Amino acid sequence: MKMPYPQNLSRLLCRTAAVSAIAISAFSANALEVTGGFTGWWGQPDQQNHGLIVSISRLPSGEKTGVLYWAHFDDEGNPSWLFAQGDIDDDMIDARVFAFEGITFMQGQDPDANFGEPVGSMEVVFSDCVTGEVTFDTTAVGAGSFQIQRLTDQPGAECSGGISDDMGPGSLPEQFEIALAPTDVIPGARGTAEFKATPGHAEFEVEIEQVPAGEFELQVGGESRGLITVVDTGTGSGEIEFRSPAGDDQLLLDFDPRDQIIDVLLGGQVVLTALAPEEGDFPGNPPAFDLPIRGTLELELELVNEGVFADGEAGAEFEMRKNRAEFEIEVSDIPAGTYPVFIGGINQADITVQEDDMGETGGDLEFAFPYGGVEPLDFDPRGQSIEIFEGATLLFSGQFPEGEPDDDGNGPGNGNGNGPPGG
Repeated sequence: MKMPYPQNLSRLLCRTAAVSAIAISAFSANALEVTGGFTGWWGQPDQQNHGLIVSISRLPSGEKTGVLYWAHFDDEGNPSWLFAQGDIDDDMIDARVFAFEGITFMQGQDPDANFGEPVGSMEVVFSDCVTGEVTFDTTAVGAGSFQIQRLTDQPGAECSGGISDDMGPGSLPEQFEIALAPTDVIPGARGTAEFKATPGHAEFEVEIEQVPAGEFELQVGGESRGLITVVDTGTGSGEIEFRSPAGDDQLLLDFDPRDQIIDVLLGGQVVLTALAPEEGDFPGNPPAFDLPIRGTLELELELVNEGVFADGEAGAEFEMRKNRAEFEIEVSDIPAGTYPVFIGGINQADITVQEDDMGETGGDLEFAFPYGGVEPLDFDPRGQSIEIFEGATLLFSGQFPEGEPDDDGNGPGNGNGNGPPGG
């Protein structure tokens, strides 16, 4: 199968050398999670014009999967490709390799045909966000290993090797704080575990107290994650902190503590333990309607002018999309001032009308969830009455329409292309 190849991959490697040095210093070399940030072109610095396309995505089940496209040459010098797909285990992609043969140029799609044949295995172990090693064992090209180095990044995508890489702009912020329960080993021991996540950032901290001086091991999900050093200061306290992305001298949060057993051990014995919740709470007041929002919805209403200001106009608009909802009310051509807005009979906020340099007046009132810089949308406007007053005088009114969001297909889908089989 003939495919296009870069003319000289080594030139691209030179261009990314400075970026590589920065990325390597951003996290601990002993902690790494393969995330969506690893997607991109990876070259083989020791081989001429060979390389991998790495794609990290999610299956319909929600599990992450790694898909690899290996561009290489056969013994006669002909360009060739192998495909691989497999599970992600911390810093490694454990994949099965497939070869596709017998397909001609622009051949029509046949849903009943399967030209792919499993030909071996491939493991990709990443040292950091810019380097890694591939080991392969196949019946197609034999067995061996080679180094890889990143050539390209995804625009706007962060690669830290931490769990925040997979938290997109639409992810809802969440947090939890739980108490760690003491066992009979040290009955008076106390501890807490705290997790916070916002788009592009995550923190996890464990603090213990009322314990003797020593080195306490933290395990999350049965795996050792670090040591908590307690110095005898009278309180017997210590803590460990993880961040994603991690800064200088910070531990990288390369694991997800949610729905995991958190244990603190001394000498191999569990001193404190707790089961973390499957998901955290939304910080602040959640809206009245169910989230996470899935799908899209747009509703609008022109409010009725009750005749107090004949030229006045007012309208309301509601927009819902994945993990966000916005509600806005606009008023124009009425005197400058502050006017109470009632939604469902409740004064949710006041709208301020101002006069501009042209002598025209107008104002808007915005609500959003998640909110930032505007009023919190902690109510559902759908199907509710909307009224704008001046004192006790009704200026505008209307009944906002109801509606349900349409599924916009944001979830992962099953394609029917010529890529490797799922699973």
